[in-house]
Amino acid sequence: MFLVFLYLRVPLRHIVIEAGSKGGSFDTTALLLKNRLEEKCISVSIINREETLGIIGNVNRANIVLDEYGITPESSTYVELSLRQMADALSHGDIDVGFFLQPTNNKIVAEIGTYGI
Repeated sequence: MFLVFLYLRVPLRHIVIEAGSKGGSFDTTALLLKNRLEEKCISVSIINREETLGIIGNVNRANIVLDEYGITPESSTYVELSLRQMADALSHGDIDVGFFLQPTNNKIVAEIGTYGI
């Protein structure tokens, strides 16, 4: 199971999770995440797709999410970091946003989750 996660230091209002077919492991995990996020007053939509490889292509269109927060090439700087470097930079406030594609049981991903939303 892979999760594409966008970590922002600004309050999230809504998140969209693209998952595989209904009843599959991606869908089951998406429903679990939806329940947990809604407990934190974040609304969640799940889009089920039979062709899960198409989900990866949508990661390349992350600018849709960034536009909502006013993040543009003019107002930001792209920095390429390893997952560990990104987690450290987020925790120290050196960067505001991190993109990654990792298994949901990754220890660093779990660590980032403790930073709060």
